[in-house]
Amino acid sequence: MTQDEKNTSLSIDEIIEQMFDFSGYSEEEKQKLIDESSDLILESALIRALGEAGETTQQAFDELMSKNPSPEELSKFIADYLPDFDDYLAEELMNFHKAGLESEKKEGEGKDDEEVAGDAIEKTET
Repeated sequence: MTQDEKNTSLSIDEIIEQMFDFSGYSEEEKQKLIDESSDLILESALIRALGEAGETTQQAFDELMSKNPSPEELSKFIADYLPDFDDYLAEELMNFHKAGLESEKKEGEGKDDEEVAGDAIEKTET
């Protein structure tokens, strides 16, 4: 992992930690939730960025992934081919935050996890 990726990951982790109340979780549970959330956000941003980048970039990404790239190679690809990636990342962080707030609100209304998840997805799609 490059230093930039470490800084980005740290920033995403810190943002997630500030977005939600993890006081009811052990340190291990909290870190696992943050790591999983961070991975989800990064993956969503990458999927969106690639989807809008065009077929040539998508083919270049497929070729890169077939070679099992190092984190440094993946980071270089993003820098070279997806210059607006940070914008997608910021949008996905906001979407994640909105979905989390909606989830907390619905849980307070007594909805089960499936109803909460469905409502959160519906909100982010509109």
